[in-house]
Amino acid sequence: MILVNAICPLMVCLLYKNGALLKKGATERFLKLGSSIIKAGGHLVKSEFDRRKKDLLVKVEGTLEDAQILGKKLEAAKEIVQVMGELKGAVMKLGQILSSSGDLILPPDISNLFRELQKNAPPMKWDEIEKVLNTGLGNKTNTIFKEIDPGPMASASIGQVHRARLLNGEDVAIKIQYPDVVAAIKSDFKNLHILKSILMKLLPYDVDVDPILVNLRTSILAECDYLSEARNADMFHSTYAKKYPYMLFPKIITHASSSTVLTMQLVEGDSLEETMQRSQLEKDEMGRKLYDFHLDCCYTTGLLHGDPQNGNYLFKKDQIILLDFGNIQKLSLDFRKNYVGFLRAIENGDLRAYQQYGINLGVLTMQDDQDFLAKHFSLASSIFSPFDQVGIFPPPLDNPLQLIHQFVKGIKLKGTHRPCGELAVIDRTHLGLYTKLRAWNSHLDWKGPKDRILGEFENNLQSGTLPQFA
Repeated sequence: MILVNAICPLMVCLLYKNGALLKKGATERFLKLGSSIIKAGGHLVKSEFDRRKKDLLVKVEGTLEDAQILGKKLEAAKEIVQVMGELKGAVMKLGQILSSSGDLILPPDISNLFRELQKNAPPMKWDEIEKVLNTGLGNKTNTIFKEIDPGPMASASIGQVHRARLLNGEDVAIKIQYPDVVAAIKSDFKNLHILKSILMKLLPYDVDVDPILVNLRTSILAECDYLSEARNADMFHSTYAKKYPYMLFPKIITHASSSTVLTMQLVEGDSLEETMQRSQLEKDEMGRKLYDFHLDCCYTTGLLHGDPQNGNYLFKKDQIILLDFGNIQKLSLDFRKNYVGFLRAIENGDLRAYQQYGINLGVLTMQDDQDFLAKHFSLASSIFSPFDQVGIFPPPLDNPLQLIHQFVKGIKLKGTHRPCGELAVIDRTHLGLYTKLRAWNSHLDWKGPKDRILGEFENNLQSGTLPQFA
């Protein structure tokens, strides 16, 4: 009841802006979200009550009370995941972002629920989607496609994908934007903080999702422009296809695309879950390929795929298919220079250099005392140094986010610690890679490829031959 009383007045305040009711679509979305949150809140309040009661009675792990508390949180998660899938837009996108961390943040049972948002979100009816398709292609659909399957292959946060065939017989996939999704996304950003407050109650420890939300706010509206996505896909192909022939980027069918319709080569492969049935040797090889490609993206070019959720990857026998180029990130040369310097300082145990590069990246300030600096350096070393060991071995850390949580609990961060936005981008990309390699238990040479790429970066930096993207 306490949670309900807290949320309802806030709902009323947000439904009005300067005394005027928000438009009907936004109101209905918010009421749907609010209703789901209230139901989830009831489960969470009961979960918190059960947890405190258990703490007073006994501190024993693995008891029946543990299962009951998790059950309440699962019920809350089901409510939130269901409404995320139904509302689409930024609400669903946030759920997909959380799901991309696997069980590093969320408990495994809850993570599995969120993972459904990557592939099995409720689709929209074909007659609604078909209107967007016809309008987007100037009512020339019949002169472009021989046939279109009205049942979607996939349903995402901004649009859904349908299998089709061009008049020349080529099989393609059409991504069609949901009607009025841009207005819905703008509405979502006025209300995401409510969802965020509930999600924080689902997590086993405090996680700062503010950098994720900032990046989401700046990227998701750009993802709604499918012509921009087409240019991004072409950029990825021209940058990486020749150097990494095992990476497949579907070609765009330009004459069948617009700002709300994107038609591309149909490519199919196994999902990450399906690759778990492959041999360890195959999983090691997939991990090696992804790791090499990832290093080049982060340091050599700075051109990153900004949405590393598992649903954007498919796997053939010898190829890795990368999908969805709506969110492409470009790391500046200055950032890469500071980040590489930061990594080298850890590797060399150089506290002075670590401090300077940390200040440049916004994770340290000139006001930090030596005790804080030492603890910060120790944390970074515990996360990065295991990957500098010589040899071939599986991912050396069970959960790097747990280390960060323990660090944050042990210190008081000053308000002046404001990491640059590019740091959130590369961290999310690292996390997306790590969850895949961890799922495969890929045995890799972590140090060799990293040393090679960073060495090439430093040499090219001196010669001024590093690429930069505007």
